[in-house]
Amino acid sequence: MTNRSGGVRIQVNTNEYTTNMSKTITLRLDDETYAFFRDCAAADNRTLSNLIETSAKRHLEGIYMDPREEAAIMRNKALLKRLRAGTRDAKARRGRMVG
Repeated sequence: MTNRSGGVRIQVNTNEYTTNMSKTITLRLDDETYAFFRDCAAADNRTLSNLIETSAKRHLEGIYMDPREEAAIMRNKALLKRLRAGTRDAKARRGRMVG
């Protein structure tokens, strides 16, 4: 079915789908970026898809953090100390990614 603007419009009966279904997207990457993502995924023993999804979520959550949540984190000195130590360990490539 096409709409008046000439685009394609697809109507889905949402009552048919009671569970969350994953969506498939197309992502174009140059060879170097693909190899980088592939190697990172292999190092973490995860799929390329999972690596990209998780990384994108973490990036966007960092940008769009709730100001009240950010204020609560900044007031928690013990948490900040642990976060800084974890960041140092990650930069030094000590430990391993869990979860």
